[in-house]
Amino acid sequence: MPGANQYKAQEFIDAIPGTGGIVTTIAKRVGCAWHTAAKYIERYATVKEAYQCELEKNLDVAEAIIIDNLKLLRQEQERKYKVVDTADARWLLATKGKDRGYSQKSEMEVTGKDGAPLRVEYVNDWRSAASLPAPWAADGQDAGEEVQLASSGETLEEDNAGHGDSG
Repeated sequence: MPGANQYKAQEFIDAIPGTGGIVTTIAKRVGCAWHTAAKYIERYATVKEAYQCELEKNLDVAEAIIIDNLKLLRQEQERKYKVVDTADARWLLATKGKDRGYSQKSEMEVTGKDGAPLRVEYVNDWRSAASLPAPWAADGQDAGEEVQLASSGETLEEDNAGHGDSG
Protein backbone atom coordinates (compact mmCIF):
# COMPACT_ATOMS: atom_id res chain seq x y z
CA MET A 1 0.00 0.00 0.00
CA PRO A 2 1.65 3.26 -1.12
CA GLY A 3 1.85 5.94 1.50
CA ALA A 4 3.89 7.32 4.34
CA ASN A 5 6.95 5.28 5.30
CA GLN A 6 6.44 2.75 2.49
CA TYR A 7 10.23 2.50 2.28
CA LYS A 8 12.86 2.04 4.94
CA ALA A 9 15.73 4.49 5.30
CA GLN A 10 18.15 1.55 5.04
CA GLU A 11 16.88 0.84 1.50
CA PHE A 12 18.09 4.28 0.45
CA ILE A 13 21.36 3.95 2.34
CA ASP A 14 22.04 0.63 0.56
CA ALA A 15 21.11 2.12 -2.84
CA ILE A 16 23.38 5.18 -2.65
CA PRO A 17 26.91 3.74 -3.07
CA GLY A 18 28.13 3.95 -6.66
CA THR A 19 25.41 6.37 -7.81
CA GLY A 20 27.63 9.43 -7.77
CA GLY A 21 24.84 11.12 -5.80
CA ILE A 22 22.45 11.03 -8.76
CA VAL A 23 18.99 11.01 -7.16
CA THR A 24 17.37 9.44 -10.25
CA THR A 25 19.72 6.45 -9.97
CA ILE A 26 19.03 6.11 -6.24
CA ALA A 27 15.28 6.22 -6.89
CA LYS A 28 15.52 3.55 -9.62
CA ARG A 29 17.50 1.26 -7.33
CA VAL A 30 14.89 1.61 -4.57
CA GLY A 31 11.95 1.49 -6.99
CA CYS A 32 10.41 4.85 -6.11
CA ALA A 33 9.86 8.28 -7.63
CA TRP A 34 12.64 10.87 -7.72
CA HIS A 35 10.73 13.09 -5.26
CA THR A 36 10.43 10.24 -2.77
CA ALA A 37 14.18 9.62 -2.86
CA ALA A 38 14.86 13.35 -2.47
CA LYS A 39 12.51 13.51 0.55
CA TYR A 40 14.20 10.57 2.26
CA ILE A 41 17.63 12.12 1.66
CA GLU A 42 16.46 15.39 3.19
CA ARG A 43 14.34 13.97 6.02
CA TYR A 44 16.51 11.18 7.46
CA ALA A 45 19.92 12.07 8.88
CA THR A 46 21.38 8.62 8.18
CA VAL A 47 20.30 8.75 4.53
CA LYS A 48 21.58 12.30 4.19
CA GLU A 49 24.94 11.27 5.66
CA ALA A 50 25.26 8.37 3.18
CA TYR A 51 24.32 10.73 0.35
CA GLN A 52 26.88 13.35 1.46
CA CYS A 53 29.57 10.65 1.64
CA GLU A 54 28.79 9.67 -1.96
CA LEU A 55 29.08 13.31 -3.06
CA GLU A 56 32.41 13.61 -1.23
CA LYS A 57 33.69 10.55 -3.12
CA ASN A 58 32.97 12.43 -6.38
CA LEU A 59 35.10 15.31 -5.15
CA ASP A 60 37.87 12.89 -4.22
CA VAL A 61 37.83 11.47 -7.77
CA ALA A 62 37.90 14.98 -9.28
CA GLU A 63 40.80 15.99 -7.06
CA ALA A 64 42.65 12.81 -8.00
CA ILE A 65 42.24 13.68 -11.69
CA ILE A 66 43.72 17.12 -11.09
CA ILE A 67 46.63 15.67 -9.10
CA ASP A 68 47.28 13.02 -11.77
CA ASN A 69 47.22 15.68 -14.46
CA LEU A 70 49.72 17.79 -12.54
CA LYS A 71 52.00 14.76 -12.32
CA LEU A 72 51.65 14.24 -16.08
CA LEU A 73 52.44 17.90 -16.76
CA ARG A 74 55.63 17.57 -14.77
CA GLN A 75 56.59 14.42 -16.65
CA GLU A 76 55.81 16.15 -19.95
CA GLN A 77 58.54 18.65 -19.22
CA GLU A 78 60.96 15.78 -19.63
CA ARG A 79 59.17 13.84 -22.40
CA LYS A 80 56.02 14.26 -24.49
CA TYR A 81 52.79 12.77 -23.05
CA LYS A 82 49.21 13.59 -23.87
CA VAL A 83 47.71 15.63 -21.04
CA VAL A 84 44.45 14.45 -19.46
CA ASP A 85 41.58 16.89 -20.08
CA THR A 86 40.54 18.28 -16.68
CA ALA A 87 37.63 20.51 -17.74
CA ASP A 88 35.01 18.25 -16.16
CA ALA A 89 37.00 17.85 -12.97
CA ARG A 90 37.50 21.63 -12.69
CA TRP A 91 33.77 22.20 -13.25
CA LEU A 92 32.85 19.71 -10.53
CA LEU A 93 35.33 21.20 -8.07
CA ALA A 94 34.18 24.77 -8.79
CA THR A 95 30.48 23.93 -8.38
CA LYS A 96 30.45 21.19 -5.75
CA GLY A 97 33.81 21.63 -4.04
CA LYS A 98 33.32 25.14 -2.64
CA ASP A 99 33.64 23.85 0.92
CA ARG A 100 37.10 22.63 -0.01
CA GLY A 101 38.14 26.02 -1.38
CA TYR A 102 37.37 25.53 -5.07
CA SER A 103 35.42 28.36 -6.67
CA GLN A 104 35.36 30.40 -9.86
CA LYS A 105 34.35 33.61 -8.12
CA SER A 106 35.72 35.55 -5.22
CA GLU A 107 33.50 36.26 -2.27
CA MET A 108 34.22 38.96 0.27
CA GLU A 109 32.38 39.71 3.47
CA VAL A 110 32.55 43.31 4.61
CA THR A 111 31.95 44.17 8.24
CA GLY A 112 32.53 47.07 10.55
CA LYS A 113 35.31 47.32 13.10
CA ASP A 114 36.05 44.04 14.89
CA GLY A 115 33.34 42.21 12.93
CA ALA A 116 30.54 44.54 13.99
CA PRO A 117 27.77 45.37 11.51
CA LEU A 118 28.76 47.87 8.85
CA ARG A 119 27.37 51.35 9.54
CA VAL A 120 26.22 53.36 6.53
CA GLU A 121 25.73 57.09 7.00
CA TYR A 122 24.16 59.29 4.35
CA VAL A 123 25.67 62.74 3.93
CA ASN A 124 23.43 65.30 2.22
CA ASP A 125 20.71 62.68 2.10
CA TRP A 126 18.59 63.44 -0.92
CA ARG A 127 15.72 61.48 0.64
CA SER A 128 15.26 63.99 3.45
CA ALA A 129 12.80 66.85 2.71
CA ALA A 130 14.91 69.24 4.79
CA SER A 131 17.83 68.90 2.39
CA LEU A 132 15.74 69.42 -0.76
CA PRO A 133 15.12 72.75 -2.50
CA ALA A 134 11.55 74.03 -2.02
CA PRO A 135 10.04 72.82 -5.33
CA TRP A 136 10.94 69.23 -4.37
CA ALA A 137 10.35 69.42 -0.63
CA ALA A 138 7.73 67.34 1.12
CA ASP A 139 4.21 68.56 1.88
CA GLY A 140 3.79 70.95 4.78
CA GLN A 141 5.76 73.73 3.13
CA ASP A 142 4.14 77.15 3.32
CA ALA A 143 2.19 78.09 0.20
CA GLY A 144 3.59 81.08 -1.59
CA GLU A 145 7.12 80.66 -0.17
CA GLU A 146 9.74 82.33 -2.29
CA VAL A 147 12.81 80.40 -3.40
CA GLN A 148 15.84 82.17 -4.79
CA LEU A 149 17.19 80.57 -7.94
CA ALA A 150 20.88 79.99 -7.52
CA SER A 151 22.03 80.89 -11.02
CA SER A 152 20.00 84.03 -11.75
CA GLY A 153 19.13 85.60 -8.41
CA GLU A 154 15.47 85.51 -9.52
CA THR A 155 12.84 84.38 -7.07
CA LEU A 156 10.28 81.71 -7.72
CA GLU A 157 6.92 81.90 -5.96
CA GLU A 158 5.15 78.59 -5.53
CA ASP A 159 1.45 77.93 -5.38
CA ASN A 160 -0.06 75.08 -3.36
CA ALA A 161 0.37 72.69 -6.29
CA GLY A 162 4.11 73.23 -6.43
CA HIS A 163 3.96 75.28 -9.66
CA GLY A 164 6.06 78.38 -9.75
CA ASP A 165 5.90 81.76 -11.47
CA SER A 166 9.09 83.73 -12.02
CA GLY A 167 9.00 87.19 -10.64
